[in-house]
Amino acid sequence: MGREKEAGGEVSVLLTTPYMDEAARCHRVGFMREGKIIAEGTPSELRATLNGRILELRGQPISLLRKVAHQDEDVEDVQAFGDRLHVRVGVDRAKVVLSRLKSRIRSEGGEVTDLRPVPPVLEDVFIALSEGNHD
Repeated sequence: MGREKEAGGEVSVLLTTPYMDEAARCHRVGFMREGKIIAEGTPSELRATLNGRILELRGQPISLLRKVAHQDEDVEDVQAFGDRLHVRVGVDRAKVVLSRLKSRIRSEGGEVTDLRPVPPVLEDVFIALSEGNHD
């Protein structure tokens, strides 16, 4: 929602979009489920809820990488982002997952070209919120 002064008053603009890159350009963002707001804040505030919990994984074959990552007990979710995977881990579990995931993938016959922490994007937030219980 945006606000601008117009002839002595403020005007708010409400934008609805399924595109997180558009939402990221807004001053404030709210996520809704079943007609209720389940989270709201600036894009930075919302992304901060997942700070330190998103790992980017690249390699081959991507289906094997996804399978092995899903099997890790500290991994909450794995989503494809083009030619890479975003692996969401539990709070304070990134270092543990980083230390063991590469070797687990290699032992299954996969190749890891990159595994590193990355800043979360709004798409990560949306996915996490859509899975959680926010009654």
